[in-house]
Amino acid sequence: MTSYHYLHTGQRTCHADDGREVPCEGSGQDASFAVGASWPEPRFVLRNDEVLDRLTGLIWCRSAILTEFPLTWQEALDFVAYMNREKHFGQHDWRLPNRRELRSLLSLQTRLPALPERHPFIDVFNGGY
Repeated sequence: MTSYHYLHTGQRTCHADDGREVPCEGSGQDASFAVGASWPEPRFVLRNDEVLDRLTGLIWCRSAILTEFPLTWQEALDFVAYMNREKHFGQHDWRLPNRRELRSLLSLQTRLPALPERHPFIDVFNGGY
């Protein structure tokens, strides 16, 4: 079964519970399977204050914190409406990402933050979002 509609997790090595690198074969970790759509190189293209994700085709704001943190759901919706009214970064079709889109940014190969190596994002908070 080919799983091209799933994105590759970015995990390239396998690790024991204590963090030691171990052989991937038989580990059951993502790197042992390497299924899913491969990441393009470079994955991200920086365009001023926007980031084009060449894997998903999505455009993200470069800054992870555009407003005070945290926001309620309604405050976040209101902020997106404001961004669209003001054509923030020249765009008028901003929206909140869904869970799958947010997860697409994760890399299981890295942590703190769990973003792909050489990602272009700034103002990233290393806690929970």
